[in-house]
Amino acid sequence: MLLSSLTACFSKTYTIGTDPKLEDITSVTIGGGGMEYSSSWSWSACHSERKDSYELQRVWWSEDANEMKDVTVAIDSYAYEKILDSLKDLKYVRYDPPKSVMDGYSESARIFWPDHPSGSYRIDFGERGMQELLSAMNEAWGNHAYKTNEAVSVKGMSFFSFSYGPTDLAYGNDAYTAEINETGDQVLLTRKLSGQPEEEAQQKSVTASFLARLENIVRSVGADRWDGFSGNDSWVMDGSAFSLFISTEDGNSISANGHEMYPEGFTLLNKEVADLFAEYFPPEGE
Repeated sequence: MLLSSLTACFSKTYTIGTDPKLEDITSVTIGGGGMEYSSSWSWSACHSERKDSYELQRVWWSEDANEMKDVTVAIDSYAYEKILDSLKDLKYVRYDPPKSVMDGYSESARIFWPDHPSGSYRIDFGERGMQELLSAMNEAWGNHAYKTNEAVSVKGMSFFSFSYGPTDLAYGNDAYTAEINETGDQVLLTRKLSGQPEEEAQQKSVTASFLARLENIVRSVGADRWDGFSGNDSWVMDGSAFSLFISTEDGNSISANGHEMYPEGFTLLNKEVADLFAEYFPPEGE
């Protein structure tokens, strides 16, 4: 006991962001759990200097699948920087868990860097709590987890809705919808351009072949893999946002949205959808 007390007294306390510097941290891990298997969860963000790559691993109990999920997805340096920034100025302290406690729920977070000390250490969140770190992990997941998706079949598309534009400007978004009628032979198109109120949106009925063209666009840009994308850049207070929703006659659906964060292929989808609708809503006078 005396040796343990002396070790604790003379163990160094580190200040994250100073020693170690944020750029020296190669991984951040946070997790918790109790006696029940389903209560376990963890996040782990890693930077491989050798590969110059970043990864985020999430382990959690999925109620829908009734099993433990373990998924690793590639993230970018910007997401990793946000995760590290959430730890700035927190203390990294030696921790000796009580040996008399054998059950119960616990949570802890650790970091690693080339000169990481030996022994048991963990982040002391103090009054700040760990919510900032968890939010950064969740944001990175929302921005990148779609990359592991399988493509959703959009054959037999029955409804399509897409909008994009600034969040700080009234009527600033462009919005497009296409919905098939009950008999399946006509599609009602609605187009609202930036600056137009909803009540001034243009409408037109076209043949069902329009949806086949939309299906091809969605597949070609990879938007059939976007389901569940929930992108956000918490460092941007205003900016632009998008939303996408697709449903098919077979009950498949794709739902995605983002604020100043967009999935791969977004710019191309935005252009091709706008160009397609423009064919059916030519400028006045043409």
